[in-house]
Amino acid sequence: MLSIGRVASEPPLDLTGQIRRLHKDNVFAGGFGDIHKCLYHRPSGTIEVAVKTLRFWAMSEQGKSTHDVVEKYLRRELGIWRRLDHPNIVPLLGTVSGFGPHISLVSLWMPNGTLQAFLAAHDDKLAIGHRFHLLKDVAAGLQYLHECSVIHGDLTGRNVLIDERFRARLVDFGYSTAIGDLPDSLAYLHWTSQQPGSIRWTAPEKVRQQQSDDNVEPAGNSDIYSFGCIMLQVLSGNIPWSEIKADMTVVLRLANGENPQRPMSRRIDDEHWAVIQKCWLPVGDRFSAEQVLGELDSILTSLPSSSSFGKSITLPIAPSQTRQDRGVTRLTADVFEPFTPESSSAKQKSVKTGHKTSASS
Repeated sequence: MLSIGRVASEPPLDLTGQIRRLHKDNVFAGGFGDIHKCLYHRPSGTIEVAVKTLRFWAMSEQGKSTHDVVEKYLRRELGIWRRLDHPNIVPLLGTVSGFGPHISLVSLWMPNGTLQAFLAAHDDKLAIGHRFHLLKDVAAGLQYLHECSVIHGDLTGRNVLIDERFRARLVDFGYSTAIGDLPDSLAYLHWTSQQPGSIRWTAPEKVRQQQSDDNVEPAGNSDIYSFGCIMLQVLSGNIPWSEIKADMTVVLRLANGENPQRPMSRRIDDEHWAVIQKCWLPVGDRFSAEQVLGELDSILTSLPSSSSFGKSITLPIAPSQTRQDRGVTRLTADVFEPFTPESSSAKQKSVKTGHKTSASS
């Protein structure tokens, strides 16, 4: 296993002066930060990027100033993210000043938004093969993190983004942690406690740990539980615990050892449901990310070849939202404002869904 503490990393590029806002206001406002869609002007050409800024007033930690908490959060996310290099991880490009009291993080813009918004916009167009290709992307990114001794810590439908080739990539490493022995100079990469994250994708042990105030070493098993919730979401088209409106009710169910129910609205094959359930076993009995990948490979092998991406998927593209970038047509529509065919014409219409697009906050 590769320890991320042993991965050499150059300091992130300071892109101040090379980033231009596309909108006066943020594109998305989350619980702890904002996402701005911007242009990055570089010698080889201009590209679209996401700038993530933290809201310092929204973050707190007992006994510490808000400024110190934000600095610690940023330092850890930068320390982990800049060392990651994988096709299923959103790449960090650098940092920029001028978007708030702290430095902001610059990453490649993901034009097809979050997995959650992508499913909401295109669920009726995705064949089973398309869904399993997305799941394999998520599992491959997760396996890479775990091979690097990194726990994501907040794997949800909003922290998986879809790029211009409809490939899934993981993002948002603010609650990630490096495990194992680290040199003193990298001790800040450790996260001192397991955060509950987005509760509908959260492993029950993290809920119980928070309720008991026990300081338990984070483990990859919790990410695997969250992956099971992602798999449920991708196959069903609905978020986990979709039949329950109140998050507090979900917390109580998790604390009682309950898992999301098998959906009635859409049939999930027994073989596929069995994989989800193995992700939800007691902590020590769950699949590893490598085992999950093996299961997904077996399932994909058994599916018709026409289910592969690029062979049968056709998603609507609004002409006004298609641009030529150095001779390559790229989708630049925000799934955050997805475009759907009008019933009476071939025109495309943007419909707001209220989901975030390019990076998680």
